[in-house]
Amino acid sequence: MIDKAGSTLLSALFDLAEDREDVRAALIVLKDRIAEQLGDAGPPGEAPLLDKILKPAARRSSAHPVVESESVRPDARWEREVDLDLVLRRSNWKAEACRWVVERRRIESEDAAAPQIKERESELRRGRERLEECFAWMLDPYRRLPDDARMGQIAECYENTALAATVMLELQTEGLLDPAPPSDLLYLLAETQSALLAALGTLDLRGDSDQRDLFFWLKVQTTRHHIYVDRHMRLDDPADFDPAMNTARAQRIHDLATVIRERRKERRRKSDFLSKVRYHQRKVLSGDSLSEHDLASIATTVEEWLEAGFPDSDRALVELVRPIGELLEDAELPAALGRVIEAAARQLPASGRRTGSSDRDTGTEAQPAVLEQAVALLRGRRATVFGESVDETAKASLAEHLELRDVRWVVLPAQDVEPVLETEIANPDTDIVLIATRLPVDAYVTFKELCQHHEKPFVRLPSGYEPREVAHQVLRQIGRRLRGAATP
Repeated sequence: MIDKAGSTLLSALFDLAEDREDVRAALIVLKDRIAEQLGDAGPPGEAPLLDKILKPAARRSSAHPVVESESVRPDARWEREVDLDLVLRRSNWKAEACRWVVERRRIESEDAAAPQIKERESELRRGRERLEECFAWMLDPYRRLPDDARMGQIAECYENTALAATVMLELQTEGLLDPAPPSDLLYLLAETQSALLAALGTLDLRGDSDQRDLFFWLKVQTTRHHIYVDRHMRLDDPADFDPAMNTARAQRIHDLATVIRERRKERRRKSDFLSKVRYHQRKVLSGDSLSEHDLASIATTVEEWLEAGFPDSDRALVELVRPIGELLEDAELPAALGRVIEAAARQLPASGRRTGSSDRDTGTEAQPAVLEQAVALLRGRRATVFGESVDETAKASLAEHLELRDVRWVVLPAQDVEPVLETEIANPDTDIVLIATRLPVDAYVTFKELCQHHEKPFVRLPSGYEPREVAHQVLRQIGRRLRGAATP
């Protein structure tokens, strides 16, 4: 048996071997010498002796920390800050080293190649000395490496990781990750780190520092900002890493960075429009007599708003224009202004309360990508809503903003709800079920069993029917299921 001191020494050597090829080579030589002297036999029913001596004790892998102890305080698990600049430099180095492996194989049969190979590898190792936690597995002469095609794919994954880190650093410097990173960016980063992990899957590595750090950065952001990313954050949901996907992913990273910058310009432009409308609206509402100049300025600004491609149903604009519509109820208005006032009448009752709105849904650009993602999953579907009372305004708003084919609103009876539930859920025209009312325990159990039996995804709506709130709950509760159903 190996005593505790020997186990501690071997564990330290294994850790050191992850970063130093000379230690790893020495351990491999030691293994061969032990095999010569002792062989691999061990006591009956036990693991071979060499495995007992040379295999390190099982430890927590840092490659993809998906399952954490329940006893750990949730917000404490992701307090470590990640150095994205280090991820950028390390990933670029690893990509370069992987591509060198392919080049070395091509030239190593040439007579004059030895000095070139030695010089190039010395140059790479010098570059690695400035990088923390950079395991040069691809330069290990004793490691069996994948073929050229796989090495090229791994290099592409490292290059995409470096590109992702570059984009994150740029957006961070530009203030575009505040107050929280866009959810579509987090999805793309999750896909990028997952592809790297999958590409490295055939190697006997305990993990990769750059995949690990990008994963941790994602976890910090999703935990801190309560953003749910339901793809490529688990080992059983790997991203593809073939060359076509890697090339497309790099382009998507570039394109999304451009989109995020354009969104900021769009937000600023919308803010300028809204400021003009707000200024003149206050003058119209506070004046003793109607100001034709201020009304004309509002109408002109609204017309420019619509020409810029912004929707007439924008919540912030609607809330500003609604009081003007009530003030000028019988007046003839410019077409653009009248169009927005009509949208205000559809969205807001006279009391000014937005039906189904939640307190946390504020600002004109709250979670802009959430609605877009939900629409992509719900477009053309028929939803059945179980609510306490029919809300025609909310019904129309859901159909319009989520691009649903139809919304059926069902008010459940006080008693004997099961037959109604079964009829509606079993209806072949029902694609998705939204429940915004409390059911007795037995009825809720029946509701879930019916949805499962008829394979109807359902969403609980704890905070009302406002489209962005519904979109958020759809993505959080059944987003992954709907994406899977949409995949051929």
